[in-house]
Amino acid sequence: MKKLGIFVDDANMFYAKRKAGVRIDYASLKSQLEQHFDVQFVNYHMVMPAKWDTSYTPSVLYKSELPSFISMHEKPMKYIKIKNPDGTYSKKRKGDIDMELAIDVLHNLDNLDAVLVFAGDSDYVALRREVAGRGKKIAFASFSETIAWELRKGPHVLLDEVVNAENKAPSTGLGVLLRSLLYSNEEIMSNETVDKPKS
Repeated sequence: MKKLGIFVDDANMFYAKRKAGVRIDYASLKSQLEQHFDVQFVNYHMVMPAKWDTSYTPSVLYKSELPSFISMHEKPMKYIKIKNPDGTYSKKRKGDIDMELAIDVLHNLDNLDAVLVFAGDSDYVALRREVAGRGKKIAFASFSETIAWELRKGPHVLLDEVVNAENKAPSTGLGVLLRSLLYSNEEIMSNETVDKPKS
């Protein structure tokens, strides 16, 4: 089986799944992928608010509910002081992790055949170009209403369609879809012949 690394942009997925009204079951999706790929790891990139922030406790709770197979990569939330029109000051949150995730992908790329990134931001187009330039496969998983059109031009999976079809037919599972997106039948058959144990 092809070696697959999974990378999750929590900030990107949080707002996208909330807009789509879809819950992501990472254990189920990993199970679907493992039927067709040798899943090496799931690296989850998350921005953590400061302890005084009202979103800190919900973030800790959410993190604690993620499956144990997920490897957490945390980055502290940044707070920027801005002046309001009325002269008062407030703090603006900033917590992008696309750069950290991209570096993580590139650090692990030599040991992978393919990469699946849970994100839909157009900033990842540069990562797609770099991964493809190194002869590796990459696809993105996001939602139909929030995935950037630039990412739609390459291999991508719409999670709202996968989740809604999950109990209808095995042919719509994430593993099947991803394998057909990234590899031709010839590549799949050749790889399975090589990986097949000798009797």
